[in-house]
Amino acid sequence: DYGLPTAWSVLPGQESAAFARLPAIFPAPSAPPVADVFYVHPTSYVGAKWNGPVDDAGLNAATDRVATRIQASAFLDCCVVYAPRYRQANGTAFTYPSADGDQALDLAYGDVERAFLAFAARRARGAATGIERPFIVAAHSQGTMLLYRLLRQQVSGRALRSRLVAAYLIGGLITQTDLAKDLPDIPVCAAKEQTGCIVAWNARGPQYQPSSFE
Repeated sequence: DYGLPTAWSVLPGQESAAFARLPAIFPAPSAPPVADVFYVHPTSYVGAKWNGPVDDAGLNAATDRVATRIQASAFLDCCVVYAPRYRQANGTAFTYPSADGDQALDLAYGDVERAFLAFAARRARGAATGIERPFIVAAHSQGTMLLYRLLRQQVSGRALRSRLVAAYLIGGLITQTDLAKDLPDIPVCAAKEQTGCIVAWNARGPQYQPSSFE
């Protein structure tokens, strides 16, 4: 239930353990942030179930400390950060693709999509001036694969597309061929001043073997 603060790693208006010690590193900006960012964390679950629980205090603390604090904090100077928890798929859904793994990924995606719709609704309620705030989407690894699907199903070709500043799809196999087919109205960023575009890269060792899911 993304109407509950407990469903989020970071949510505006609530104290967050994810950013508890960051003020010494990131002082408060001199002006209010002008945009919002929707951040989807990478795999942090290493248990035996197909999907990681969202009510596991230890898992949530690890996600906040190792993923949100390190990655989402990059946007603190520019943006109000929203970072949902979700029932992330076990890593074997990527390394050993199967029907069960696909179902686990579908479950994880369903959570991320609902979180994004809650994010969009919250932003709409906050647009008292009638001017909708711009937004960024950002993710890493499993979060990137789920966010790529989200862009296809909830942003591309829709009204939200006009407010997209950039999509940071990090740590996933994102190709220009797939982008042209799946997201024809969201190009690859070609200049640092460009907006409404995608930034993506992935560093891999020489022994990496991509899964069939990718």
